[in-house]
Amino acid sequence: MCREAGHLSLHGFAAIRGLGRAGISHLSDSVLPDDTPIEVLALYRSNFRGWKYRVRMLPVLSPIETLGDLRKATDDELRKCPTVGVGMVRELRKFCPYRKRARARRN
Repeated sequence: MCREAGHLSLHGFAAIRGLGRAGISHLSDSVLPDDTPIEVLALYRSNFRGWKYRVRMLPVLSPIETLGDLRKATDDELRKCPTVGVGMVRELRKFCPYRKRARARRN
């Protein structure tokens, strides 16, 4: 993934192109691929206090850098981040629901 100085990569801009200027009010998780930077969630329209700031701090304070990381992280893993509480987890899950990790096959 290509990131420069905390800005969205070209991939991130391509992923959100055409979603509108007013912000995202509802978006299926299948629209954006797993390697999309987590910062696109700042465009999601939310009444949650400090939403944009907290979303931008996720990659700094936790190992969650992409939507795929968020989809694979359990709620307990998210709550370990200092700025993420029950309300923040609930808001993140509205946009990006949890997806169980695939199990490795045994031979």
